[in-house]
Amino acid sequence: MSADPASASDGSVEPNSAWLAATLSCIAGTVDVISWITLSGLFTAHVTGNLVVMAADGVARREMHLAAAIAVPLFIAITATIGAAVQILQPPRQCKVQVLLAGQFVLLAACAAFVSIAGSSGDIWVAVLAIAAMATQNALLHLSVTPVPTTAVMTGNIVSATLAMVALLLAKGALRDAAQKQWRQASPILFGFVMGCVAGAGAAAWLDRGAWFVPAALSALLWAGVGGNGSSRFKTKGI
Repeated sequence: MSADPASASDGSVEPNSAWLAATLSCIAGTVDVISWITLSGLFTAHVTGNLVVMAADGVARREMHLAAAIAVPLFIAITATIGAAVQILQPPRQCKVQVLLAGQFVLLAACAAFVSIAGSSGDIWVAVLAIAAMATQNALLHLSVTPVPTTAVMTGNIVSATLAMVALLLAKGALRDAAQKQWRQASPILFGFVMGCVAGAGAAAWLDRGAWFVPAALSALLWAGVGGNGSSRFKTKGI
């Protein structure tokens, strides 16, 4: 089954889809910083970072955390489940985006609820829910936007934005046009992630574990904007 992607005729991401990806990237940055600070150095968005952490812990003979050990398998399991459901149910793109945005919101809201009710004793469940939320976010993008943007790992976006900037300064003609498209794709996602990291750090410093309410609120606003009505600034041809 095709992902029924929203893309421009020239292969670039539709402007509104780019803003959707940038907003999701902001949420991912917020979640990753908050989880790192409040969950003992756990990556819940950039989950493969946990492999590096576990390798370092092993060499240093430090105790490995259960949440870090299950992060990648859990992320894969959630993504596979969503992919299977989409393959079987074949939902229209509008329904697919709305449901997955709702899923991200519910999971992040549950993180905030667990923190409020259980405190630090519920950390493992907060980790599971946050990882599931980020898996849902990434599945949404892979199933609805092409070319697929990445909202959790910024290395590729930094490279794309940097090369585009250089080309904008030096290239001419068609190469400059291509660089402009590349910049429009990469820069909003990169800036969104940086803003999310700053917001997450500020929220954690101010609210401690209550910072989980921030990505939940951002996710709720995005769901209301994209999934809750048909007049959103994020609305694209496919949404």
